[in-house]
Amino acid sequence: MLKAIRLFFAKAYLLFCAVLHAILEPGFEKQERIMNILSYKYRDNDVFLVSFPKSGTTWMQMTLYQVFSDGEMDIDHIRNVIPYVEEGEIGQHKKLNRRVIASHLYYEDIPKTKAKYIYVMRDLDDVLVSLYYHSKNFGYEGTFDQHIEKYFKKKYKGGVWGKHLAGWLENKKNLDVHFVKYEDLKVDFPKQLDEILSFCEVELDEETKQRIIERSSMTYMKAHQEKFDQVQYILLEENYIQNNFLRKGEVGDGKNYLSDEQKTIAQKEKENYTLAVYQ
Repeated sequence: MLKAIRLFFAKAYLLFCAVLHAILEPGFEKQERIMNILSYKYRDNDVFLVSFPKSGTTWMQMTLYQVFSDGEMDIDHIRNVIPYVEEGEIGQHKKLNRRVIASHLYYEDIPKTKAKYIYVMRDLDDVLVSLYYHSKNFGYEGTFDQHIEKYFKKKYKGGVWGKHLAGWLENKKNLDVHFVKYEDLKVDFPKQLDEILSFCEVELDEETKQRIIERSSMTYMKAHQEKFDQVQYILLEENYIQNNFLRKGEVGDGKNYLSDEQKTIAQKEKENYTLAVYQ
């Protein structure tokens, strides 16, 4: 009873802060995001898929969809099957035999539950390149250097890669987290799939595994682009470039775009957050 009372007042306080923030900054989206997160009702067998933007979220959404369903692509959009907790309306899609929830939230903001958490990480250099092309899809007309400068000045609304990754690696609340490196997925996807299945305590036959491997490939996903492209999910600006959401997904592409100075600044961010995994 006491725990329920404390939870009630904690939620009331957070809602008050959110409303106050919205008053001080009209149109600021944080109020809605907080209310959506607070409305989340957890289940012990939930699987959270978390990442910094452009780190392989869509790829892992497809993989987990294949793991927890028959894999048929008669879905309208992957984000309706595996929604984002910060966007609200979290139910279990009829195609899935286990609820999977995506998120780009910082560690301190994610609901802390007994769920499984899969965190996908990708090197900052490649993330910056992917973020640039993602922004161009949404009508960004600046140069690559201008886009990078915006990020380094901490004006990217998605946050700071180093801070995001460091919070999850530290895992202060000892959540049940499995870390997946984008680069490892590219090198040996079958091995990473086996580790994910083990973490989620799922056993599949070899035929099913082969289906997952095939359908989680860039070639297959490109052939079903409309299931992943955001233009199919939300109303966007009329200059949005359709069917370009999935680009190349390469590893090490950052070295072909970033200048030596930009690489040095990116490296400092990794060092500042003591991210030995990407140093």
